[in-house]
Amino acid sequence: MSILFNELTRTLDSGIKGLFENTLEFFSGEPLIDWLTEQTEKGLLIIAETLEKVAKHRILISKKEQEDNASKLKNELKAFYSNPKIPHHLKILSKFDLPSMRDAYKTINALLTRRFFQQDTEGNYYIPSNEELKKAQKERNSKRQERKKVKATDFEKLK
Repeated sequence: MSILFNELTRTLDSGIKGLFENTLEFFSGEPLIDWLTEQTEKGLLIIAETLEKVAKHRILISKKEQEDNASKLKNELKAFYSNPKIPHHLKILSKFDLPSMRDAYKTINALLTRRFFQQDTEGNYYIPSNEELKKAQKERNSKRQERKKVKATDFEKLK
């Protein structure tokens, strides 16, 4: 899974217009990508903030291995991972190694940027109206429903 986010980050860094969107569409069947693209802007912000906090905790633990603080930080991480209210996909993302977690964080920021700032036909960014945001959300929901229907029919065929 971390390779997936590495690829998405490489497409972002390439600077080629539309490559990130095409790569994201290519990986749209992956559960983590589906989960991230289904999130609202607020949800993506919370996920990004949580990943950042977990990464900071893990860095502090590695730096303070012999100190008493390290055990406190480890306990906080254990409590985070054992909390049933934390979504399973977020736990998976937070268990990545630090470079892969940075790639996931960068991908989330790219998703947020594309939602907050739309591109016109010339590739220039602009701030969309509320109507455009609602339309884009409905479009994402309908695409998700289509993928679920396709998966359900594929499953029916396997029976």
